[in-house]
Amino acid sequence: MKFDTALLHGAFEGDKTTGATLTPIYQSSAFGQESAEHIEKIFHNEAPGFAYSRISNPTIASFENRITYLEGGIGSVATSSGMAAITSALLNILQSGDEIISTESVFGGTLDLFRDLQKFGITTRFIDSITEENLAANVNKNTKAVFAETIGNPKLDVTDIKKSAELIHKHNLPFILDNTIATACLVKGIELGADIIINSSSKYINGSSNSISGVITDSGNFKWTAERYPAMAEYIKFGKLAFIARLRNDIFRNIGCCTSPQNAFYNMLGLETLSLRMERHCRNALQLAQYLENQDGVKEVNYPLLKSSPYYDTAIKQFSGRGGGIITVRLHTKERAFAFINRLKYAVNLTNVGDVRTLVIHPESTIYAHASEKGRKNAGVYDDLVRISVGIEDIEDLLEDFDSALKYINENHGNSGNDSTAKKNYADDIIGFFNNRDEGLYDYIDETVEEICSAAQDKAEIEPLLQRIYKDVSVKLFEDNEWLDLYISNQSSYEAGSYDKLFLVRIKELFKEYCKLFPNVSNEKIQEVILYILNNPESDLKQKTIAAELYINSSYLSTVFAAQTQQRFVDYLTTIKLKRAEWLLKNTDIKVTEIATRLDYKDIGYFSRLFKRQYGVTPTELRIPDDYTYQI
Repeated sequence: MKFDTALLHGAFEGDKTTGATLTPIYQSSAFGQESAEHIEKIFHNEAPGFAYSRISNPTIASFENRITYLEGGIGSVATSSGMAAITSALLNILQSGDEIISTESVFGGTLDLFRDLQKFGITTRFIDSITEENLAANVNKNTKAVFAETIGNPKLDVTDIKKSAELIHKHNLPFILDNTIATACLVKGIELGADIIINSSSKYINGSSNSISGVITDSGNFKWTAERYPAMAEYIKFGKLAFIARLRNDIFRNIGCCTSPQNAFYNMLGLETLSLRMERHCRNALQLAQYLENQDGVKEVNYPLLKSSPYYDTAIKQFSGRGGGIITVRLHTKERAFAFINRLKYAVNLTNVGDVRTLVIHPESTIYAHASEKGRKNAGVYDDLVRISVGIEDIEDLLEDFDSALKYINENHGNSGNDSTAKKNYADDIIGFFNNRDEGLYDYIDETVEEICSAAQDKAEIEPLLQRIYKDVSVKLFEDNEWLDLYISNQSSYEAGSYDKLFLVRIKELFKEYCKLFPNVSNEKIQEVILYILNNPESDLKQKTIAAELYINSSYLSTVFAAQTQQRFVDYLTTIKLKRAEWLLKNTDIKVTEIATRLDYKDIGYFSRLFKRQYGVTPTELRIPDDYTYQI
């Protein structure tokens, strides 16, 4: 039976008693039994039947059976919400002292849950993605599960389910996958190796925002052991049904997080049109994303099927050419994001996804209001970000609506280039952010400099502002040792392969924009600051090496320096290159030859002699494996 047919007929044949084509709503708290002996058997799992709706109910059971069939599992349990589903699935196997590993881009509510579990002695270790290296660094004897979302919400990162499952199973751990945003319509996680599937059925399964509910589906494939999972000890005897047996008879029943028969009924109604809706959601989302990507006033558009997405290849392979129904868009400032939301005519501003209607929300001020700055950044949440859950309206109407809202904010909120007071504030804000050393500085400089330059209709008006930013921020960069320490010793930048993404690139991009608009002034200013650093007796080695890095990464500046000044740069550059090479050799698996090549030492022997002279050992004495390539 194919998927669309299974939505209507899978594990469902109508009501045999009455012939009804839909399961009736059994709106009853409890169910009478023919004898005391029979109800005793029901309570002891020795006979089928329904006793109390907190434990099981005919309408809810019908919904559970249909989800089990669609996901390809052996059993499902419907809960009062998607969050209740995640909580129940985890508590079913965990106890105090246990740990789980989770990708860091998970939904804001899930992040809050993981923080709450910490109070009960359950620790979560966060990783940026499921890789062999990340698992090896985080799995220990207390690790009991790995959790991820098929499509992150709202980061829209895509988990390679098959590859992730293979890596997780090497550590004999279960893979718990939240498939809410993709649904079984886009991908069946169990077929690709996931062990337990979570769905917030309030979203696409329901489709009309009329019911809060969730559902857990077990594949029956993971082999639970009493030694590693003491909480499961009593239920190991049920074999493949061990997880569902404990969930149904213990955690789920005792917490009391059941859904209602009415909600289960609404979910079954939605389920029957899931495929039709998802087809339209995905098609509309792609068209809207492609449109937004080419519009003025839009900083960034994120959607898995855009070729600009780092997850494009995975999405194409895993979702058969569909990318889900969610887009995120960055609009440069929070003010513009709010104005954009308020201007939309068809999109409803509310905290949900998967409705037939288009929905929008500002995640930073709502869903992630209680998250840390780091948590928001990991989830791809910024103050100018708008999440769009694209509905099934006619795409022409959606495009017209979004186009109108964009034109409005471009004309009325910071894109006209005529407000000199606002531009002065941009310059003040950049310098203020620098003084406060805020984590958001990098992105803020990017967006504000871009905004100023794009609005430069009157260069005479803008020039003094850019000069202020250049002079104040550049000098502070080289005089502030905290920033220099961050730049030189920030190991995470090396680990992430993003050396050029530190402040050097931000200031370099500022120079580039400045040079485009005011080439004569900028060269003089750049030379003035660099020479000040090199000639100032109070400048320390770190300050001078930063200047060297700036020079070597900015070839367009080379013509403005005399030969003797260039030699000073080369001397300091050698020092910082060797420092970087030392760290890489000690802390990564990168080959010596690759380090030398990437640091522009074509002569490996010369590189080795320099290294030996500086540190007293050869690079090969610090080398780890020979067959691993580390990208920087």
